[in-house]
Amino acid sequence: MQGQRRRKNRKGKVEPKVKVESAVVDMATGKTPANAVGEAEGRVLQALAGFFGVLLTEGLLLAGAGFLPAEADSFIQDYLYPSFSPQMLLFLGMSSAYGLWKTGKLPGQQQMK
Repeated sequence: MQGQRRRKNRKGKVEPKVKVESAVVDMATGKTPANAVGEAEGRVLQALAGFFGVLLTEGLLLAGAGFLPAEADSFIQDYLYPSFSPQMLLFLGMSSAYGLWKTGKLPGQQQMK
């Protein structure tokens, strides 16, 4: 019964337990004006999102290549198939490097605040 009262009395915002410190989040919420680091981080995230979209499209084309006409199937097998794995490794490397940069764990990097 008392737990229900607490829920009813607790109106307002629920604060997260983990504070996210990010230039992009601060700019998006209007807490800080845009700076060079935040703009660069936004461009990196846009590039990763675009690259992910390209990989998703290529993956779906590769998965459905057998159901397409023979000309389309041979084009996909000749051009998209050989480049898909290196592109996936490049995406994983870029996203891992971004994660290491964001957490401040690159060699010789100071912890970001």
